[in-house]
Amino acid sequence: MKVRFTDNSVRMRVRKSDLNQLKTEGQTRTHIQLQPALSFVLTIGDTPAPTAQMQGSTLTVTLPRTAAQQWVNSEQVGIEHEQEQADGSRIHLLIEKDFPCAHRPQEDKADTFEGLS
Repeated sequence: MKVRFTDNSVRMRVRKSDLNQLKTEGQTRTHIQLQPALSFVLTIGDTPAPTAQMQGSTLTVTLPRTAAQQWVNSEQVGIEHEQEQADGSRIHLLIEKDFPCAHRPQEDKADTFEGLS
């Protein structure tokens, strides 16, 4: 899983293997070996909309069960949501299937999606 941050935006790009793990285990995760380690979790849960929550050094993005199942089992590319914060600000969440990079032809494309609509 690739994770990208910009101003009030979180983008998670999910590889095929991540999607399979999400489908079978209900979550997938990646981390950066800092001290302490910084972890990113994508999970499926009983929530009405996608949500992002930070606890300690772990960012967890939870997808609603029905939306996640539809996304996982279809050619749908992504799930997008604006999460309102307590202070009125908004966090943009974008969770999408990972496609090969056109500008890196040497990249191993075996674990990426191709040809989805």
